[in-house]
Amino acid sequence: ILTVPISFIALGLAFWKRSLILGLLVVVLMATGKIIWSILNAGSSGQSIIIPAALGLFICLGLIYFGFRRLEKQKINRIRYISLSSNQQYHPNYQLSKMRKLLAFFLFFINFSGFSQINTLFVKPILTDPNYTAVQDSHMVIRNSSTQLNKLFLFLGGTNSSTQSYQAICTYAAQLGYDVINLSYINSIAAASLANNSDSLVFYKYRQEVCYGTPISPDVSVDSLNSIFTRTLKLIQYLHATYPSQNWNQYLINSTTINWSKVAVGGHSQGGGHACYLAKSHDVDRVLMFSSPNDYSNYYNHAANWLRTAGSTSINKHFAYLSVLDEVVSFDKQLHNLQGLGLYPFYDTTFTDNLNPPYNYSHCLYTKQTPGLAILYHNSTVKQSSINQSVWNYMLTSETSTGIENNITQNRISIYPNPASSSIYIQSQEILIDKIYYVYTSTGQLLMSGRISNSNSIDISELKAGLYFIKLDGRIGKLIKQ
Repeated sequence: ILTVPISFIALGLAFWKRSLILGLLVVVLMATGKIIWSILNAGSSGQSIIIPAALGLFICLGLIYFGFRRLEKQKINRIRYISLSSNQQYHPNYQLSKMRKLLAFFLFFINFSGFSQINTLFVKPILTDPNYTAVQDSHMVIRNSSTQLNKLFLFLGGTNSSTQSYQAICTYAAQLGYDVINLSYINSIAAASLANNSDSLVFYKYRQEVCYGTPISPDVSVDSLNSIFTRTLKLIQYLHATYPSQNWNQYLINSTTINWSKVAVGGHSQGGGHACYLAKSHDVDRVLMFSSPNDYSNYYNHAANWLRTAGSTSINKHFAYLSVLDEVVSFDKQLHNLQGLGLYPFYDTTFTDNLNPPYNYSHCLYTKQTPGLAILYHNSTVKQSSINQSVWNYMLTSETSTGIENNITQNRISIYPNPASSSIYIQSQEILIDKIYYVYTSTGQLLMSGRISNSNSIDISELKAGLYFIKLDGRIGKLIKQ
């Protein structure tokens, strides 16, 4: 606790003494302390930072030292020039002031950044259970030491990715106050590679085995130990045991049960589909899908059956962010998957690049950003950019309970009688015949759809008593079935 104030006192003393050597010594001590702290907090996997940290420290010290010496040389040359050109005495206070300010800036920046509130550590799976192999990619864990939402953001990367590939979005979530786990898991088989399979349950079997280790898929080989669920559980248990003061146990109901109500699950590509699949079995805080889900069957020309099955997490807690130029799975197929899920057209697609949050309260967002260093448009939804940061913020922080009501307020249709028991009529001056309507539950789950008849009526006799939403031609109405 006293490390930071002590470091500032030492820096202040260096400034007061105008001592380059003392200042550099403070930098070395603070950097060394930071390196040791990182190793202790990351376990044996933290040793990988020693070489890059030492190299960075050496370069930084060199820049400070030679910059300081250059200013001193300029001061001496200035003194000589003035001495030769006039009999006036030169006072070097101005140059000394510049040197002190430059040194102060370097030292303050290094010291402040060294104790950033965002702390990242890498945990080898073998540290969480000795039955894992030592060569597996490390889990990435990021925590904000000053701001806490008491929520966990569980992120799952795409096919053949490493956890460090998603540093930008995971760090951003931590800056908002999330505890972040970017999970290392077996991700070598892409969901899109199964698109032409004749097995109608191929995507379900694939997701079930990767997420829970159920041995039912011929396309992947993932046992229970290596499943996403078990890896997540063991990592949380490890973090709680290793850092008990950080309150990781709030994400556990008991030793074998994750507290999913505190978990926002998200992922890119293959990982986004896994996040959505987990939300089918568990009522999570929210679901964030980037360039996903990609479970579209070319053989049957529709979304995977598991997407079209009702789940534990209500549809208003789901968010999707797609690239309209996606070259891995086309935008129209991804949109079909969101329709199977019930997210579209309940939420209309919204273009984010020239719009500010809340994006018309939509949960179906898309971009046309060029990928740049991300290489593929498929990756553009998770690259570092100001547009993406605004979208990430909206998806991670917006109220999930208000989206439906906001849609109704902005795009209301008139329904009568209401309440009703057998049939309803849509009041409109437009011709509605043959237009498609959708009926959703109060949580956003699609129940039925059809076409408007000649009388602008819809048969609701098969619905159970309760609250429903009718969507027609981009507008929404509230219905009470008696």
